[in-house]
Amino acid sequence: MADAAKLEKEFKSGKNPLKDSLLVDGKAGGDSKYTLYIETPQQGVEPYYFWILNMLQKSGRYGLNFSRIEKIKDIFSASETSAYWGDVEARRAIQQDRFEKYMTTIGGMTKSLIQMLRDLRILEERLSFYQEDARNIDSATVALKTIWTDLVEGKSPTSVFALAGQPGYVTLPDLFFSTHPKTVDEVERIVGSREKQEGLQLNERVKSVLKQKLTKFLLWKEKTFKELEQRWRFQLKYLQQHVQVIKLYLNWLRPYLNNIKTLQTASSSRAELVKAFDTSMMDLEILAIGGPKPKEGSIDNFKEVIRIKFEFTAVPQIAYQEGSSRGAIHLGKTIITIEGTVANEKQIEDYKKDQDEEDLKILTTVDESLEAMKDELDYYLKKAEELNKKEKQPEPETKKEKSEPFFEPFTAIWNGFKDIFGKGEKKKTETILTTKEEKESLKNAVGASQGKSYALYYVFKKSHGMITE
Repeated sequence: MADAAKLEKEFKSGKNPLKDSLLVDGKAGGDSKYTLYIETPQQGVEPYYFWILNMLQKSGRYGLNFSRIEKIKDIFSASETSAYWGDVEARRAIQQDRFEKYMTTIGGMTKSLIQMLRDLRILEERLSFYQEDARNIDSATVALKTIWTDLVEGKSPTSVFALAGQPGYVTLPDLFFSTHPKTVDEVERIVGSREKQEGLQLNERVKSVLKQKLTKFLLWKEKTFKELEQRWRFQLKYLQQHVQVIKLYLNWLRPYLNNIKTLQTASSSRAELVKAFDTSMMDLEILAIGGPKPKEGSIDNFKEVIRIKFEFTAVPQIAYQEGSSRGAIHLGKTIITIEGTVANEKQIEDYKKDQDEEDLKILTTVDESLEAMKDELDYYLKKAEELNKKEKQPEPETKKEKSEPFFEPFTAIWNGFKDIFGKGEKKKTETILTTKEEKESLKNAVGASQGKSYALYYVFKKSHGMITE
């Protein structure tokens, strides 16, 4: 038997009262663990489940006043030849089809992000040449001239490098790459003219060709700079739009994941399930937790906890019920187990994480591909926000909400998979009772759990016409 002192000793050793079955003393002798066996061909598990749920939640003299009821386990198993299995599988197939379509869309949009980031990277590199050229950095000007000779002139017979192979124009490439006028007006002044007898001391034919090439280059630079700036703004805004659409699809995706998991029929090796028989089984587990969740920074006191398990073996029959609706009627055997214990919030959360050990990493590939692009995406999205602020008219300073990071929805979805499929690090529970308040809360929780677990068991038997002690 376990009293407050023994439970305190067990907690210090790192045991979890819910996982390791550390039960409080029972009213009827032994631990507070009570089991009910109900077998009837005329009633399913639903009336018992909702009777207990109502008893736990009801306040006042006729209820147990539990403020929180959490469902921990909800597993359905059925033989493949059962009518109910076929009905559930048909519904699950519809959810899986929707999920597949959304995943295909998200995968395609994620793939297109790679090309969008590449285009932005090239644009940013090109714009940096123009920006450095505006600050009179010669290396940037030479880089722009190289781009112009490669992309604009190319292999034309009148290009700068092609003319260098003709007599009298050998020095043209050197002059073109070393002369840096900023405007078309400066070309005439720097290179010079025959009338004013100033500027570079060169052959007049070379001067004429040089002025022509520099003028064309400056006009090209001015127009392409404006064009690249407009394209840069468009690409940043389009990236933002693309990201918002991905977020929207992710928000649509999670409900289907939840539905698929809910409709998943678990495989079972139990003897009651035979493929040739039209049978099914259901395992339910709920925790009735006393008291509200502790606020952040407050002491995590102990509270009374009652764990109720339902094991139901049934022969489902498809029949028409009230309103001519076609559905399944469950008939069979129900085993209800009631266990009273005490736990703090950390132990309850650890127990919930331990219940489902499946680790289905459905979005592993998408998650890894996004993680590889995370830094670059965050960088360009920040640039887009800065651009939007510049384009907006000045507004009075008000308190603004913090912008949502790009990866928050992906994190939320992945956390959703942890919730749905049980992914999460299992941590050893270590509880050390040090304060007087913690020890007092343990003592009070033991008494409450002891009385409420027995009351639930006793009143259930009385109300259902069963023999009581």
